[in-house]
Amino acid sequence: MSSLIFVGLGKLFSLHLQHNALTEVSGGIWAGLDSLQYLILDSNMIHILGEFAPTQLPRLHELQLSDNGLMNISAGGSTQLYDIIPLPYH
Repeated sequence: MSSLIFVGLGKLFSLHLQHNALTEVSGGIWAGLDSLQYLILDSNMIHILGEFAPTQLPRLHELQLSDNGLMNISAGGSTQLYDIIPLPYH
């Protein structure tokens, strides 16, 4: 995804991107989504959660990543994650 894909959507509250064959969640793609509270990324192909800083999404309450086969969360990306609950992979 382009780093400019969400430009101008600063008031977006909820983003549902499940079943889109996404392979990564990283970097500044989330920049500008200051109001985002729910990010649903279930049932994609995300195996590594890298370079994802929750500080980019200051109001995020829920991040759903089930059914992705998530195998690794980079140390830099998890510094603000207080509770990680493993979910079954189907």
